[in-house]
Amino acid sequence: MGVIDYKIANIIKNEIRVAILSLLREIEKIYSNNIDVKNEIEKQDEPTIAKSHTQSNNLHGNKNILIGDNIIINGNFRLGDDIHLPPVKEKTADEHYSEGISFLEKDPPEYDKAFTSFTDAISRKSDYIKAYVARGIIRMGQNDFHAAIRNFKDAIYSTPVITPEHCDAIFNMASSFVMLKDFERASNWLEKAREQGCNVKNPEIDNLFNELSSMEKS
Repeated sequence: MGVIDYKIANIIKNEIRVAILSLLREIEKIYSNNIDVKNEIEKQDEPTIAKSHTQSNNLHGNKNILIGDNIIINGNFRLGDDIHLPPVKEKTADEHYSEGISFLEKDPPEYDKAFTSFTDAISRKSDYIKAYVARGIIRMGQNDFHAAIRNFKDAIYSTPVITPEHCDAIFNMASSFVMLKDFERASNWLEKAREQGCNVKNPEIDNLFNELSSMEKS
């Protein structure tokens, strides 16, 4: 190593040494401040709510932060104070469902995000029939008819009794079986839909059922 290389090495060593010493001083200050704060907290009879103080241990800068009805002024916040934050309101099943619909209405639709929103809706409400149906329709659009059928079945069996509320799930499941060329199962589910009076609301049920029946006779 030449003379120049030794000079560069010494400069780097000195810079590292200065940085380490500076870091040690900062750690010593923080430790000293924490001891003072701990002693002061132990003297208090009740937990305190975050408020402004003249010394700062863990927040710096000139920003005011609003926490509930309390303000941390100019970053002055004492380590160890109790912070009372307002409770975070979780979305309801209906809000997750509406969010999923909004993703589908985008151009282009965001199917994955919509599917996640519908899943979140189901996690809040296990018998959310519309959310299961929406997930199934997304899978139909992706030509994953087996996954679609699973979602439609989940919709149908999410409640103990099959009712007219399940009409969309039944019809779409029958349609999925048609796409898989499983016409027998499709006819069986269309028959169930007719038993529930679903064909009154959706004439396509009768049309598809009659078409399948004619196929069987021919």
